[in-house]
Amino acid sequence: MGAVKLERLPIIYRRVFAFTIDLIAVDSLRHAFFVGHAIFVKTYFSFLTPKNKDQLLYNVFKIDFIVFILVFMAYFTVSTYLSQGKTLGKLLMKLKVVNYPDLRMAQSENLKMHYQTKDTTFLQCFLRSLGQLISYLSLGALFFINFLRKDHRGLADFLSDSEVVNTQEALALVIYCPVIELNESQIESNMPSRYETKKIIPEEAA
Repeated sequence: MGAVKLERLPIIYRRVFAFTIDLIAVDSLRHAFFVGHAIFVKTYFSFLTPKNKDQLLYNVFKIDFIVFILVFMAYFTVSTYLSQGKTLGKLLMKLKVVNYPDLRMAQSENLKMHYQTKDTTFLQCFLRSLGQLISYLSLGALFFINFLRKDHRGLADFLSDSEVVNTQEALALVIYCPVIELNESQIESNMPSRYETKKIIPEEAA
């Protein structure tokens, strides 16, 4: 699927595809855990009888649900935080998690110069992962909130005060900072690094 065709898809459907990809990644990590556990038992507990060894191998499956929750939370929280709002699925679907206040400010302000947006905090990533887990454990029922709302925000978005946007749209967001008036000579002089700006070409003009 080409980049142009991908970006033409409604964002809500791309979020579904992204979440599906992430679930596959979570399930793969969960299976990797059990395989690693089996290798560990066979390598370091070779002195046990076959019966005791089988008990160690199969007893771990009793905590399969707990393992899934831990892997799910770790995957979504860490990947979203370290990858600046992108899990594997969101990266492939060209999506990004951003701060909801930043998004609202960017949409309300008509600015030609944009400050680079701040990344989501670790707490936001954790709360977002928790919202996704709760929605998933509801057998997908809570995900219908995203489809029913016009802005497609769901439980995870509300809990973490964040929102999923196109990667290109995320480049044009701003963070709140003091408004300063500069004359032409001041603009040409060296400005403090915290006031450095970046020109963004609107997507429709590209």
